[in-house]
Amino acid sequence: MVTVGIDPHKHVHVAVAVDAAGRQVGKPLTVNNGPHLITGLLTWIRSISNETPLTWAIEDGHGFARRLADGLLLAGHEVVWVPTLTLRRSPGVWSSQRWN
Repeated sequence: MVTVGIDPHKHVHVAVAVDAAGRQVGKPLTVNNGPHLITGLLTWIRSISNETPLTWAIEDGHGFARRLADGLLLAGHEVVWVPTLTLRRSPGVWSSQRWN
């Protein structure tokens, strides 16, 4: 099982993949929020996940994340929302290097 955490922003989205033990898989990806967003994410995760089942965990559920989630759902992937408030109340859960 691989979980991909995505922090969506206006111009780019940042994605980090971790395995079931919480170890980072591959390098984080920063991808432009444009017409090739989904293709870029899927190409990246296929190169590091070895066909392992995936869950995409996307921060928030509004704005920039909505199109991203819709694209992943249409591609047949599991998507879960991570409320921003949850992240704010859990210091140390997320760092720019890895999931803790």
